[in-house]
Amino acid sequence: PAGLAAAMALHYGWNLWSAGAGILDIVLIAMSLAVILLVMQLSLFTENQLMLRELLEEVRTGLLPQVHLNYLPYSSKRKMLGWLPPSIDRKKYIQLATRLAFRKSQFRYTSGPEQALYAAEIETLRTSIDEILQTESRSDAAQLY
Repeated sequence: PAGLAAAMALHYGWNLWSAGAGILDIVLIAMSLAVILLVMQLSLFTENQLMLRELLEEVRTGLLPQVHLNYLPYSSKRKMLGWLPPSIDRKKYIQLATRLAFRKSQFRYTSGPEQALYAAEIETLRTSIDEILQTESRSDAAQLY
């Protein structure tokens, strides 16, 4: 409700200001774009920190390779080629790892039945990631023979 009220107030203010086209309109548009970009960058930074924090534990337990922490938490680096072997479904791996990080964070901040559901999903995600990475290990071993 507060966000909707703020959006409505901003829209109303915009309509008042834009009644007469001029330099003020350009300034307001520039300021709006700057705010949008700032919020976007802050959101990406927060996401990066969350993923780094949550996936670091998975590296420590041996589920994820250490080098993957250089790519998985960062939306721009995830898209790069070469950090994953071509036999791994990159899109699926990234999706599972990202979901794992967010579920772990949600697990940490909930209680009751929701927490039990998140715990079960976390284990399922870990199993799926392990299967993807183990398939690669078996593929590497088969190439040696």
